[in-house]
Amino acid sequence: MDFSNEIDEFNELRKKYFTNFYSNNSQTSVLTKRETLCLFQIINLFQILKDYDVSQNKALPELSKMCLDTLYNFMIAILTNNDLFIAACTRQFDEELLEIVYSEFCSYKSFEGILKLNYRRLWEDGIQNSSNYKKLSKTRNTNKGTDKDILDTINCLFKKDSDKLHFKYQDINSTEYLEQIIKEGIEFRKSNLSSHIKQYYIFCMQLLPSIIKLNINLMSQNQKHEYLNLRRNP
Repeated sequence: MDFSNEIDEFNELRKKYFTNFYSNNSQTSVLTKRETLCLFQIINLFQILKDYDVSQNKALPELSKMCLDTLYNFMIAILTNNDLFIAACTRQFDEELLEIVYSEFCSYKSFEGILKLNYRRLWEDGIQNSSNYKKLSKTRNTNKGTDKDILDTINCLFKKDSDKLHFKYQDINSTEYLEQIIKEGIEFRKSNLSSHIKQYYIFCMQLLPSIIKLNINLMSQNQKHEYLNLRRNP
């Protein structure tokens, strides 16, 4: 992936289709260039993983495809500055990351079986109760705390984003409410968005490859090229 080109094209899309939205009615994007780069790097990682068919985890490619779909929707949600849309996408991505971890840490489940897990079975009875999870507390990850701390952060995001998904009653008609979103926004805090992107980046780039036992030597030449290019763009 040519990250510089992707960022330029994303900004052009923003100017072409989303200039009337509150978050895009100036030349300043709601995302910094660094944040946009981080999102495209995460996207690039899952583009590689969806075709990484040498893993013993047969659910990984399908789960990675789901992550990609959610990330694309997340990018659109950011452009609209719609609080509920953004929360729906982040909550979905949080859950999909935990499902990947579950597929590695717990007794093997089919792709369809993993999707049926509720939160208690996914986290409390599954990931948190696994021996692999307990081992994470022994691994220090630079200044980000232990590997367990990084994974726990994704779980915390999942719980917070789930809490946000509730209907906010507006005593105006639907058309007026939609126009209000476009012209005035609905107060999605940029600091909250930046925090999400930062935590996703730390998890996906620093911890996820080791959790899924990503082996560059088993990659195709194209996958290897993409992954090395990805790692060269910190």
